[in-house]
Amino acid sequence: MSLVDLPLVRLTNPDPLFPSLFILHLNNGAENRFTLQFVHELMQALDHIDHVLDTLDSTHAERGGALVTTSSGKFYSNGLAIEAAMEQGDTFYVPYMRMLARMLTLRIPTVAAINGHAFAGGCMFALAHDYRVMRADR
Repeated sequence: MSLVDLPLVRLTNPDPLFPSLFILHLNNGAENRFTLQFVHELMQALDHIDHVLDTLDSTHAERGGALVTTSSGKFYSNGLAIEAAMEQGDTFYVPYMRMLARMLTLRIPTVAAINGHAFAGGCMFALAHDYRVMRADR
């Protein structure tokens, strides 16, 4: 079930019996480079996760939960859209760093399901998760 469906990210819940289980699909083009809009949409998805966790009944809260991030294609994330980031300066870097901090401190376990390359800022995003998994032959 889709919970948040934005142009660059999609947050789903694969099993209604576990409402605190989330999959966050990165969908910012073939390389999933971080832009200001991408960061804002990731933060909106994290806001939604916090809202769901705040409203869980005790039965569902006791089951725990997790957030899995993934994408499709050759890249998990090829880092920052560096030209835009350099041009925007702190207007970009401050929200990007806040998003990484938010991933690091999310109250449910986070898993980066790395489907492809994760360079530079994309690697930092993956490292902000509690766990990282990927195919051994990649």
